[in-house]
Amino acid sequence: MKMNSKKFITHDLSVAAYLLMKGHIIVRADKSGNRGQFVFEFEDEKGDVKKDSLGFLTSEFSLYDNYLRSLRNMIKSS
Repeated sequence: MKMNSKKFITHDLSVAAYLLMKGHIIVRADKSGNRGQFVFEFEDEKGDVKKDSLGFLTSEFSLYDNYLRSLRNMIKSS
């Protein structure tokens, strides 16, 4: 993740979804580069988007996301 002036960029789909749930405004969502990496860009006029993105790590949304990943891996390996 990185921050530009008045913009916040993340490549993590789960973090981007969490920021949307927190009410932040997304201004760009696409794939970039030869590996098709996701790019999600948010307005960050007040500088609070980065703080909220760090809040993802201790949120229940993060726990939910981890369970989803575990279930996908269980299905793939069966």
